[in-house]
Amino acid sequence: MRKDNWTSQEDKTLAHTILKHIASGSTQLQAFDEVSTIVGRSSAACGFRWNSELRKRYSEEIRNAKTKSIESKMKRSNNDYSKQPKLDYEETFGGLLDKLKSKIILLEHELDQVKTENARLKTALQDSRPDLVMSEDFKNMIKIIERARSLGVLEKTS
Repeated sequence: MRKDNWTSQEDKTLAHTILKHIASGSTQLQAFDEVSTIVGRSSAACGFRWNSELRKRYSEEIRNAKTKSIESKMKRSNNDYSKQPKLDYEETFGGLLDKLKSKIILLEHELDQVKTENARLKTALQDSRPDLVMSEDFKNMIKIIERARSLGVLEKTS
């Protein structure tokens, strides 16, 4: 790789290539790689030269290239939509909607089964080990005591 000073022709090549890449929506890194093979310098050297010296000189051209890139992207996106065939939404989504309704009904049925099984298991637990299941009154009393402690009415015991 070269280590000598940059010539005005190399600067022009670097600037032209970067502006071309910006306008086409490509990255500056890709431009640095392309220029490095043309001028015989490293990609890093091209990036350093662009950022330290040339970018300031070409600010107006950069702005124009970015505008061109945006316009090109907008034009491509508009063309993509206009080329799409018209859809028959009833035909396209009607079957999908029916499948979704069927799946919802199936899931609701499974949920009912799980709720029933959960109730059965709770009852079985209460019947087999009533000492493990707190009554609602006991739960409420615990909440009242915790609230009183948080308000400073009761002191915590250790």
